Amino acid sequence: MRKLIRHIPPHYFNVIRHYGILASRVKTKFKQITDRLLPASPTMENAENWRERQIKFQKEDPLLCKICKTAMEFVSAYRPNILGSIRESFQTLLA
Repeated sequence: MRKLIRHIPPHYFNVIRHYGILASRVKTKFKQITDRLLPASPTMENAENWRERQIKFQKEDPLLCKICKTAMEFVSAYRPNILGSIRESFQTLLA
């Protein structure tokens, strides 16, 4: 704890947060220079959606019907409430 408290400055102590390149006065000037010297960051491509990833991994479209080969439409997903079933189990045990 003593090592941590050592890093807390005394009350009314002026702490310099931005010095050198990060100083407010010269930040814009240095930013213009670094923008000219450093190459531009590469642009990111759009991420693949779930269907495209599954086609690449499984080598077949997951939303095509295996029988009639027509495109299926996603309607909903069912996620059981596990906590609810646990609660019901305890209530039946206690009753």
